[in-house]
Amino acid sequence: SSANHSVLLTGDISKARESKLIKQGHDLQSTVLLSPHHGSDSSSSVEFIEAVNPTLVIHSSAYQGQWQFPSKAVVKRYNK
Repeated sequence: SSANHSVLLTGDISKARESKLIKQGHDLQSTVLLSPHHGSDSSSSVEFIEAVNPTLVIHSSAYQGQWQFPSKAVVKRYNK
């Protein structure tokens, strides 16, 4: 992070881990978020998205990959 920007690199955390981070009171707000678990529906809960409140979200995934990440539902949650 810097005075104006911050990046949150989440790895493959699940909704359960997101919830724990929120409950533990961590300051998760970041301007850039690497979406958890490549945009899988097993992560990126509404509560987590609200806690981070990112300006930019990056979904790390393979072009036309077998898992079809990011999930359409997850993209919709971030767009909201």
